[in-house]
Order: sequence, then structure tokens, then C-alpha cells
Amino acid sequence: MNTCKNCNQNFEGNFCNNCGQKASVGKIDYKYILHNLPNSFLQFNRGLLFTIRELTTRPASSIREFIAGKRQNHYQPIAYFILTSALYALVTFMLDKNTFLVDTLSGVIESLAKSDKSRSLEVINFLTKQQTYLGLLFIPLYSLASYFTFRKYKYNYFEHFVLNLYISAHQLLISTIFAVFIPDDSYFVLVAFTTLIIYNCTVLFQFFNSTPSFRKILLLLFTYLIYIVEYFLLIIILVALLSLFS
Repeated sequence: MNTCKNCNQNFEGNFCNNCGQKASVGKIDYKYILHNLPNSFLQFNRGLLFTIRELTTRPASSIREFIAGKRQNHYQPIAYFILTSALYALVTFMLDKNTFLVDTLSGVIESLAKSDKSRSLEVINFLTKQQTYLGLLFIPLYSLASYFTFRKYKYNYFEHFVLNLYISAHQLLISTIFAVFIPDDSYFVLVAFTTLIIYNCTVLFQFFNSTPSFRKILLLLFTYLIYIVEYFLLIIILVALLSLFS
């Protein structure tokens, strides 16, 4: 006799006869990621509207439940990220608007152009043009930072990866809404960017809910600091590789 991790129903066999979830719902690890990655590009199953609602109204609890094994009704995290990335890229392209990554790096690009740092400029321009695909590279970096700072919670690295995938994917959906309805003005761009940061911090603040508030604020700031260092180290490595093979 099995107990379903999704609906707590007792059942026999390989699938729950109440909700349909598999009996063998294991811990999220590298095998889970590798198994779901190829399927995520063609996922059209149910759960999209449910996932959007959950990540809007109760994101931390919803992601915690998914990691614990309550997964039947959720849209898979990698598939959700790919979908929202594609939607955001399509909308910004059709509306001829800069994405947040371009806006964020515009000052860096201008500085490099003035100082004639052609290699660094080439790498950053590449990052801005390939952001939809490179998101799956940057999220592991941020996950490494959150895994290090919140390691006492005993979530493994791949569970942090799923947590940040859902957060980043929903941020992209929010960004798409902003791109459609908010003017392309510096003030409104700042408001939109601040909203995304607040969403990210709020979800992490609620997800790791047993840590005292002041300590959580420090850990969040430390997480961002580690990620920024990782990000610029990545740029330095890419510049070095570009110089080596060109």
C-alpha cells in the first residue's frame, strides 16, 4: 500500500487512483533534472494556470510542496521557464522594447565601448542577445549562491535550482505584463525592476521561514553579493576563452 505525496490517498499500484500521480515520486536530484530537461521542451500538459495562480498567491508554500512531492497539478519548472522566456522574448521583440537584461547592462556596455574593451563588450553583447537560453546558465549560478547561504535548511543544490527556476520563470511572466502595459520610461522601468527584486526576496523570505528576519535579510544580501561575483567571474572567463580561441 502506497500513500500519495500529492493528495495523501492510500492506493496500490504505480499510480494514485485519486489524482493520477506516480507512486515513485523521488527526491529532486540530478537524475530528476536530466530526466525532465528533454521533456520540458515539448510539455503541453495541464497545470499551467494552476502554477501561475500558485506562484502569484502563495509562491513559497507552492514551491515547498512541489519539492516535497506534491507535483501532479504543477507545470514542470524547466518547462515553465522555457515557456515564459519565449513569451517574454516574443513580446519584447514585437513591441520593440529592451529587455531588463539589456537595460541593466546598458551602462556597462557604454563604459566598455568608451574604454575600447572590445572583448568584454563582445561577450556582454552576446549575453544580451542570447538571454533566453543563458537564463538556464545564470539560474544555476544563483542557485549555487542560495544553496551556500541557506545550507542549514538541508535542501540540496538541485532543490535550490527548482526553487530559483520557478521564481525566475514567474519573474519573466511579470516582466511580460510590464512590457505590455508599462511605458518604456526610465521611471517605470525602475518600478518594474524593483517589483521583480521584491518578488524574489519575498519568496525566499517566506520559503526559509524559520530563520529570524534580520538574519534572513543579511543572508539574502549575501546571496545577491555571491551571485554578482559569480556573474562577473563568468564574464571574465568568457572573455579569456574568446581571446584564447580567436
